[in-house]
Amino acid sequence: MPIQANSQEELLPPPRLRMGLFLPCIEHAMSSATARWTDLLAMAKRADGVGFDSVSVLDHLLFRFDHEETIGAWELPAAL
Repeated sequence: MPIQANSQEELLPPPRLRMGLFLPCIEHAMSSATARWTDLLAMAKRADGVGFDSVSVLDHLLFRFDHEETIGAWELPAAL
């Protein structure tokens, strides 16, 4: 394992890679199906259980599709 030194010449381990998971918040994102609240909660719990550092959702303000609805970026984390 590579090591790095700080300004005080102490040897430090390398920073740990952190992994997150995006939850599907767009209609028909799961093989033409739409995730229900219970599905999203199960996915978030499973991600936590297997060691993911975070779960995230896309912000619907950054993208919009005329033919698809999105779960809001505030409602989904609040519900979980």
